[in-house]
Amino acid sequence: MQLLPHGIQTYSEIKKKNMLYVDKTIYVKQLTDKYKYVFLSRPRRFGKSLFLSTVESFFEARAEDFENTAIESLTIQEKYPVIKLDFSRIIHDTPDKFIKSFKNNLIRIADTEGIRILSDVDEEYFSNLITGLYGKYKKQVVILIDEYDKPIVDLLDDPETAGKNRDILRNFFSTIKSLDEYLRFVFITGVSKFSKVSIFSGLNQIYDISLDENYTEICGYTQSELEKYFGSHIDLISSKFGLKRDEALVRIKEWYNGYSWDGTKKVYNPFSILNLFEKLEFGNYWFITGTPAYLLKIIKEKKVFVPSLDNEVLRSIDFETYDVTSIGLNNLLLQTGYLTITHKESDVNGVFYRLSYPNYEVKEAFYTHLSAFLMERELEEVSSVGIKIRNSLEQGNIDEFRRILESILARIPSILYIEEEKYFHSIWIMIMYMSGIRVESEILTNTGRIDGVTETDSSVYIFEFKYRKSAERALAQIEEKNYHARYASQSKKVILVGVSFDRSSIDIAATPLQQ
Repeated sequence: MQLLPHGIQTYSEIKKKNMLYVDKTIYVKQLTDKYKYVFLSRPRRFGKSLFLSTVESFFEARAEDFENTAIESLTIQEKYPVIKLDFSRIIHDTPDKFIKSFKNNLIRIADTEGIRILSDVDEEYFSNLITGLYGKYKKQVVILIDEYDKPIVDLLDDPETAGKNRDILRNFFSTIKSLDEYLRFVFITGVSKFSKVSIFSGLNQIYDISLDENYTEICGYTQSELEKYFGSHIDLISSKFGLKRDEALVRIKEWYNGYSWDGTKKVYNPFSILNLFEKLEFGNYWFITGTPAYLLKIIKEKKVFVPSLDNEVLRSIDFETYDVTSIGLNNLLLQTGYLTITHKESDVNGVFYRLSYPNYEVKEAFYTHLSAFLMERELEEVSSVGIKIRNSLEQGNIDEFRRILESILARIPSILYIEEEKYFHSIWIMIMYMSGIRVESEILTNTGRIDGVTETDSSVYIFEFKYRKSAERALAQIEEKNYHARYASQSKKVILVGVSFDRSSIDIAATPLQQ
């Protein structure tokens, strides 16, 4: 069994150590043959850095690195000088530090290559390095830029500084445009695609492959790749949890699959998959590496109805108007990986994208972190409350369930309170996810829409919510509209739950379905 490349993002190291590598080399050949300037946006920890490293090996003509790959016989025969910049390693908390750190990185590369940068003008450092390499090797230069947007997205809660860093980047990209004759290939990656007006105005010939249907599987693992490369690891999961192989695949897919950039082809999160097979435990791996505090802050300040984030629609133009001073929440959630494209529709009016959470890992962790943020509590405390909620429902203890709901409601700052049913609906969904119980919301039936359904090992709970109306009335609505019909044939106990709430109290009326 090959070792997993957990935490390793250097292609040549993976190949040298004969570690497991999911072959994406065909995309290297396609891109370098077809385009000169390429941009790719993908969420963090999704394989961008590894792919960039693969491109680096390709242009450094390391033929041994491409043995037993799709392009083994197609690797480049000549070596090109490569400038590789990782903006996540460049200090950027202030514009002055950003410029200084950026210059130091360029000087370091120049010193390694024995090139002198003669200009004292900040904007000329990069052009001097490029022309210097061109003069030394008599070859066009390859530029690889990783996490280009890090100096911006890390400072979104400080728009002034983020804007200044954006302007520094814009000047940087303008330099690239003026040196076209010296360049062989330019590949830029990041999490977010800021509009061409604000960032890429100086590089308007760049081709964005982020939503191109030909490159939706360039990062992440497809279903066939998962089964081809990770077969023995899947068997270990099956054995540990007492599952048949098909059952294990279903569970893995439910947890980590679902990311899509065309609404059709879906991929697994590679970071989560490697952690799953390394630790042999289902858990939230990707989310905990970078809690989206800024996103949670926007949701809190704008009092966003959280369930509405699921099934929202964006137009293609929304991706072109993304800037530090005008960031749409849905667009931000999509580009950072908390939402994904589930359906794409193109007609004479343009291209439209329907969004949803990609998988259980993201949805459960997002709601849990949001609960902690809104309640102003530590995550450990929220998780403890979640366990109590789960136990109360598994034991059928409705009184305890009501008491916990009421205590949670009391912890949420009054400034966030909305006098509508949808407010409590949002709170209830967050609570269910922080408990680890699977939940369905706003389920459409032929007689109406069920507010929510949760399911434990022994019971199915059907919920209806009312604001300042009796719990009995909510319960009656479930019965009158026959919401329970679709669950009546189950072997589990079905419990109908009407919930009434206001700012400070909750009342619950519940009854088991007579089967």
